[in-house]
Amino acid sequence: MSEWPGYTPPSSGSSFNGGTHPLSSYTDLEAAIKARYAADGADVSQEPPQYYGPHTSQKRNEPEQHLTTVAPAQPTVAATGTAGQARVTWVAPLVLPTNGYLVKASTGPSVGVRADKTTVDMTGLTAGATTFTVTAQGKYTSAASPASASFTVT
Repeated sequence: MSEWPGYTPPSSGSSFNGGTHPLSSYTDLEAAIKARYAADGADVSQEPPQYYGPHTSQKRNEPEQHLTTVAPAQPTVAATGTAGQARVTWVAPLVLPTNGYLVKASTGPSVGVRADKTTVDMTGLTAGATTFTVTAQGKYTSAASPASASFTVT
């Protein structure tokens, strides 16, 4: 059977093709490409080859590869000088989360923060001892920081 339906290649040695064979008989390109995908960790039993994991990062011009969301460092807390408020600061991970951060007080509200920010003023806090966590929110997963040291809200 020819490689292209409806086309019959000329016989070998014909002046039309100089005696060459159909493409698949003299190249092993498909096997080499599948081997490269497999070396990169793709599941080559599917067409097209697939990468699996919790987060997306495009690689070369190939199917998606997934990366994990990285938690920020333990946050620090300082007083802002206003009752019921605190300033929470953290160190961002090397790979910023795609959907920003969620800063949560143990005795109060949660606040969403853009991925390029590392400080937020929390308002509406309940007086007393409070800890804070910062959660990096990726596209598919999230990762929480360790809780801050206890902070007394006045």
